[in-house]
Amino acid sequence: VSLKDITNIFNGCSILSSLDLSAIDTRNIKSINNMLKDCTSLVNITFGPDFKTDNLTELVGVFQNCGSLRMLNIKNWNTDNVQNMSNLFNGCSSLVTLNMQNFNIPTGCTTSNMFTSTSELRLINCRNQQCINALAGALVTSTLGGNIITNTTSGITSGSLSTLSNKKWSVTTSPKTYARYKVDANIVGSDP
Repeated sequence: VSLKDITNIFNGCSILSSLDLSAIDTRNIKSINNMLKDCTSLVNITFGPDFKTDNLTELVGVFQNCGSLRMLNIKNWNTDNVQNMSNLFNGCSSLVTLNMQNFNIPTGCTTSNMFTSTSELRLINCRNQQCINALAGALVTSTLGGNIITNTTSGITSGSLSTLSNKKWSVTTSPKTYARYKVDANIVGSDP
């Protein structure tokens, strides 16, 4: 199924607990704003290979208030053209593990309230150093800290490392850290 617009498509579906979007072709879509906003019972979501994000310019509130999500895998999302990620994960109060391995937060992208009310978040898999530098500012409300897994710390500014450290976040290249947190967080299911 090829769609032109999926903004607000599942917004407010509070009884939706599982969603498989693997059959949706999103190549022509520019915005998925508020797509899953207020899906408060959503526990499992699957994005297939045809869920392309190359043309997206905004990701506002996509997962906002998805308070039952514990693990999210958006590792294949191409966000190079996105200029607004406000409220992207705001209210994901149960989110523990976030795989945004190939995710990018472009220079100048708005990230206001991106991680507000994500107090359970402990592990972020992010391979893009520019993204990690941006996360230092976006994780402004995080007080409990966690780990950001990356393949190299080269390119991450000392200011970003210091800011993350002050917020009790560590940046590590160890895959063992990911495995340990997955077990500690009691996360079951597919590898994020």
